[in-house]
Amino acid sequence: MGYRPIALFDMDGTLADYDSKLMADLLRIASPGDRPVMAIYGDLPPHIEARRHMITSQVGWWLGLERFKLGWDVLELVKNFDFRIVVLTKGPASKPSAWTEKVQWCDKHLKGMVEGITITHDKGLVYPIFLFSGRSALLRHALFMRFLWSQGVSVKT
Repeated sequence: MGYRPIALFDMDGTLADYDSKLMADLLRIASPGDRPVMAIYGDLPPHIEARRHMITSQVGWWLGLERFKLGWDVLELVKNFDFRIVVLTKGPASKPSAWTEKVQWCDKHLKGMVEGITITHDKGLVYPIFLFSGRSALLRHALFMRFLWSQGVSVKT
């Protein structure tokens, strides 16, 4: 078998619905007078960051994440181009059990579909041919268009 390029897929917010689950859990433990949480990334108020940490530190939280449909749609599309599928995800530094649960999640939902799982503190250490991540829509779009172009696929934008 010849060379097959690798497509890296992020897990949280891409294949696993991290955002919806975290938002629902934050809402469930909000105080009656709290303003709604509008964002879960970036500089969060200290009390929201503490709640996020408490929620994602629960045993079973990561393993219980649902599939994120858009990520799975892209995964199915990329599989048609004969890429080797690998999950690339960030492991929370203060939550070693999350690393285990991420592997268990991949085993539960992706068994037989992926050739590997890479968990790291810094995803920037990996240089992919194709990366699908819910964190950067513009990068995701640009990389996907570059990939389609390299395969000779004409796409109207």
